[in-house]
Amino acid sequence: MPALPDLKKYRTDWKHYVAIPCLCGKYIGQVEIDSKYLLCKDPHSYDFFVLPKSRSEHPSFGELVFYTNCLAYDHDLPTLLLPGHGRVPVEPLRDHGLRHTREQYCHEQCVVLESLGSLKWGSLQCVEFRWGDLERAVDLSYSSKYGSAAKELSLYSLALRQFDPLSEFLHYYRIMESVDRGNGKKWIQDNISRILVSNFGFLEFEDGSDFGWKKRRVNLFQRYRRRAKERLKQLRKALGSQPIEEYFYSVNRCGIAHGGSGLRHYDFSTTVAEIGKDIYVIKLLSRIAIQDKMGPGNLVHKARLLPVGGQRTRS
Repeated sequence: MPALPDLKKYRTDWKHYVAIPCLCGKYIGQVEIDSKYLLCKDPHSYDFFVLPKSRSEHPSFGELVFYTNCLAYDHDLPTLLLPGHGRVPVEPLRDHGLRHTREQYCHEQCVVLESLGSLKWGSLQCVEFRWGDLERAVDLSYSSKYGSAAKELSLYSLALRQFDPLSEFLHYYRIMESVDRGNGKKWIQDNISRILVSNFGFLEFEDGSDFGWKKRRVNLFQRYRRRAKERLKQLRKALGSQPIEEYFYSVNRCGIAHGGSGLRHYDFSTTVAEIGKDIYVIKLLSRIAIQDKMGPGNLVHKARLLPVGGQRTRS
């Protein structure tokens, strides 16, 4: 078991918490964010808390949103920031009281995201926390490393929460538009070959389906890359002289976003199957775009190791 933090040193009067339903493990060890806050996991639920040190101020709501998006990006998982008390953002048609409404809202949201993980990967599979189970504590310098890509991280986090592939594709494509400051086609043309050579890091995926529940280390990003490589071969063969970036923009992006001619219908068959495969390509392009926004040296986020109870080491 990793070293656990001393919660007596931190405030526990939290107002919001982060839910990550498809993340494995009870314990994450001592994990700090921006050298200011403790990221604490409830071992009996999906819930994470961002706790300030005693007598320090809580993170602002904007900071919590940003940290939630960073955790979503780091683990490629749908992640939610939920209220601990009071009203929820969306109320049901019939209100049975604030407490019931809040608890029911949070529960239903997590159930949906848990189902989303099963839909994409198969049942009883999950992602490991990337920075846990260490002998030393870690410091996630999210603000300095990810701050320049905050807008794109928000779009990526939103894409991860989409249940249907058409909506997911559209939100990933918005990242292309953000970094390109245009329709994204030129950026895709210039960067699509990088999918095969970029370092996306190691995201451990617990897969027991093939080996009778025996755990093996699987890199989820490598699976994405294999799917993307196969899809690119299929597209080059099927599209002929039409560029892939033109297909992504004119057929998919515009066909999903607009209600005119060329509408991409959710047909429960061909369109869903095609765009479901395209997502592997556009997802990895999105991660390349975000890595570029982070700047040189930040292609793969590395946590700083801290001796437990000792002084901070330099990154």
